[in-house]
Amino acid sequence: MTERLTLEIGTLLRSPKYTYRIKGILGQGGFGITYVAETTISIISSVKGALGTIEQEQKTTITVAVKEFFMKDLNGRNGCQVTTVQAGSLYTKYYQKFATEAQNLSKLSHKNIVSVVELFEANNTIYYVMEYIEGRSFEKYISERGYLPESEAIECLRQIAEALSYMHSHRMLHLDLKPGNIMRRHNRQLVLIDFGLSKQYNDDNTPESTTTIGAGTPGYAPIEQVSAHGGKDFPITLDIYALGATLYKMLTGKTPPLASDIMNMGFPAHELRIRNISEKTISIVQKAMMFRKADRYQTVEDLMVDFDKMPSEVVQSQDSTQTVIQDDGGREEETVDIQHQEAHQYQWPNGQLYVGEWKNKMMHGKGKLTYSDGRVYEGMFMNGLRHGKGTLTYPNNEKFVGEFVNDSITQNGIFYDENGNIKKMKKSLKEKFMLFWEEKRQRLKAATGLLVICFICISIAWSLFVHELPRIGTYVGIIGVIATIGAIQQLISCFYDD
Repeated sequence: MTERLTLEIGTLLRSPKYTYRIKGILGQGGFGITYVAETTISIISSVKGALGTIEQEQKTTITVAVKEFFMKDLNGRNGCQVTTVQAGSLYTKYYQKFATEAQNLSKLSHKNIVSVVELFEANNTIYYVMEYIEGRSFEKYISERGYLPESEAIECLRQIAEALSYMHSHRMLHLDLKPGNIMRRHNRQLVLIDFGLSKQYNDDNTPESTTTIGAGTPGYAPIEQVSAHGGKDFPITLDIYALGATLYKMLTGKTPPLASDIMNMGFPAHELRIRNISEKTISIVQKAMMFRKADRYQTVEDLMVDFDKMPSEVVQSQDSTQTVIQDDGGREEETVDIQHQEAHQYQWPNGQLYVGEWKNKMMHGKGKLTYSDGRVYEGMFMNGLRHGKGTLTYPNNEKFVGEFVNDSITQNGIFYDENGNIKKMKKSLKEKFMLFWEEKRQRLKAATGLLVICFICISIAWSLFVHELPRIGTYVGIIGVIATIGAIQQLISCFYDD
């Protein structure tokens, strides 16, 4: 039978002030378990008059998060009591660090940092109680959307930077900043929640505790963090690197590369460019994640000053379709239509750019498509294809205005030359070919694909006959014949419409 390592649902934890009932488990790491719990508090209301006072006591239940010190490699559990395999100096050191983490965190009071209520000992271990953040992990929020638009990412970064700057002003480093350690409230406010690796420094830049600096999370930690020992300085650049890496994650949806990979292969700016991120933002992310700490921003304020200098058109809000739903508790929670949000501006790796309406991950509705060869189409789309009224402009400023069906030009339209004059019906051979190609694009592509299949099947069939496998060769050959017939039908339909 597997030993239970967590407290059971319904367990009561008693501190000197409150009693907490365990309602569930929020998460478990190498040094602690975080629970969601409830406690009942009394609120006394009073009415004072000239002749006396009336008091009324009301009880209300609030939800909190309770973190328990529990080293999964050294601790076990006997009922509610935590047992220890070997309570040596290492265990004592981390026990003290856990308590110091809560005490230091309690000194911080900021809207983007989780609040600590109390610290107490029970069950042969130690607990601290925090506010419970109603919302979801910022990591999950990014993952659900793929990546964030530049304007939203910068706005989120401002919130994180404010919290980080506040911590630094109180001589504390976070040392494990990443989307997974951030919660997003229903009102879009971001809150830093996990300070397991945080370190408090004295005014002379020496750390309060003698424990080494944690290695952090791969991709979010600079290379020097692995061997950092506290030293005689206050290494803000460790958090600066993580802040840049967090912005990289928001903009690309991808885990940042390891610091060693950046050292060897360079910063992957192309990952940001394919998302059409402005060069200014790319340069800020790159500077924050520089391999040499001397080349990074030295303070959070320096980084944000560069964002404040950006032109307003770079960071302006982007339109997005939003809906409001209610959860089981009747609380409103905003959700974003991901496809419409990305459709505001979407660029393919080959440079093709679409701006417009989006549905089911396809161009759908009114929009503008700029091709990599310089052509521009403005009009209606349906299921990813040009369909309906639209205007196709060529690089030489000639254009077609009229109806499109299944991505092809129809005869219900007019061609204009580069001067805006209606083109005569008599067309050059090149113009006739261009019109023919536009009208029959889909059918010609289908015929080409079928002919390729036919060629492949015939080659394979011939090889099989040579190797004395006539039966299989015959079957493959039949597939080739069917593909040939299909190609012929597509070609015939280009000249004889149904």
